[in-house]
Amino acid sequence: MTDEQILSFIKGKLSKAERQSMLTWIKESPENLDRVSKLQSEAVFSTMPDKTLPEKKRWTLYSIITTAAAAALLPVIAFALFTHRSDKKLLSEYSDISEKYELVTRMKGANIEYRTYGAVKGKVLLPDSSVVWLNSESSLVCPQVFDSDKREISLSGEGFFEVHPDSLCPMYIKTPKGVMAKVTGTTFNLSAYNDDKEIKLTLLSGKVALIIEKNNQEIPILPHQKLELTEKSDKGTEKTPQMAGTISAADEEADISWKDGILIFRDTPMDEVIRKIERWYGVDVDVRAPEVYGYNFTANFSSEPIHNLLELIKTSLSVDYTLDKNKVVIY
Repeated sequence: MTDEQILSFIKGKLSKAERQSMLTWIKESPENLDRVSKLQSEAVFSTMPDKTLPEKKRWTLYSIITTAAAAALLPVIAFALFTHRSDKKLLSEYSDISEKYELVTRMKGANIEYRTYGAVKGKVLLPDSSVVWLNSESSLVCPQVFDSDKREISLSGEGFFEVHPDSLCPMYIKTPKGVMAKVTGTTFNLSAYNDDKEIKLTLLSGKVALIIEKNNQEIPILPHQKLELTEKSDKGTEKTPQMAGTISAADEEADISWKDGILIFRDTPMDEVIRKIERWYGVDVDVRAPEVYGYNFTANFSSEPIHNLLELIKTSLSVDYTLDKNKVVIY
């Protein structure tokens, strides 16, 4: 496929037959998907202030661990094979609720009650039979009854969604960053923690777009792609931070493994590693060795005690740590 054909596909200018041919070509290899993602990223963000995220230092652990050190680490690294379970029974399991949904969405009233879910990991069933898995330190606010023309919820944190399909009644997921997800029926992972600078959306199947509420810009992505937006604050000039970002081929295994109790780091910047450790284990991490943030981290952990992970960081980065209840100090 030529770049011109791919750009026509991105802009929706292909015929139905041409579009189907393009989709078949995209599925043929990860390289094809990556090529489309790069062109789409350039097209989508060319009108935004910074169309790519700043590139961080890529000093990986593999470049600093000697053979002897790597051998010593084997006992504490918990590499686990990841298998994504599709849970085919999910929607059928709640078919009775789906039938009720056709009735309750027509019951509009002034006093709709809302429920808040969160604090710990868990699965939430929405009024339309959609299912959401919440990660640590996440909260979701949802009405007990959806309106007939739209389904609105709010997410602060991270959730894996399987949304009940309804093209006439989209679901809108508000986040703390002034960015909203528009969904008609799809499976995806959305990370929008209030204390993170980034919003990350990984689409497995279906159709979804992120909407920047400031200018109502809608950014759609394709299945098996990842969209990442980051704040670009200009204090003193704008109250609402500008957004810049990228679209890339998704690493679905790493992005959704948390749902199955697995932490996967793949060349992950240490500042992101630290945040995930804090949320996953419910601890506060005080990093007193600033050089730590210059490294990226690669490891898999499945139901491992925090001591094992900290030992790996200690040996790999030549630092030390203390662990006292829910307080970790790295120095």
